[in-house]
Amino acid sequence: MLRIVYDVKPAVEALDAMAERVRDLRPAWRAIILYLKAATIQQFASLGARLGSPWQPLSPAYEAYKAVKYPGKPILRATDAMFESLASTTADSIVEMEPQAMTYGTRDRKARWHQRGTSRMPARKILGLIAQDKQM
Repeated sequence: MLRIVYDVKPAVEALDAMAERVRDLRPAWRAIILYLKAATIQQFASLGARLGSPWQPLSPAYEAYKAVKYPGKPILRATDAMFESLASTTADSIVEMEPQAMTYGTRDRKARWHQRGTSRMPARKILGLIAQDKQM
């Protein structure tokens, strides 16, 4: 006769401990927020190319205006308010972490128009994920 006795109590305790850690994902959210900020900085630095579609050039009229009002500033960085709200922490930053959910974004109203585009302006995606991000 062969008899195997296995005490499952240590395995159950280990699974319970793991379940407890997954109930509050805020430690993971902190790392993910840092990653999203870095990815957003890369998106601005690449003028949209990080997400696979470089931002379209400015209209000639706005480009001329911007050259006078904000000389040398790249696309979407005239005042840097929107960029700073996503790349660091400002009054317009949105970073909310709950045990099972997190939110990252900006209160800057222009961000929505740039992300989606309008009838008068092409979309210039600010936020998004690429395949590499999804494997993180």
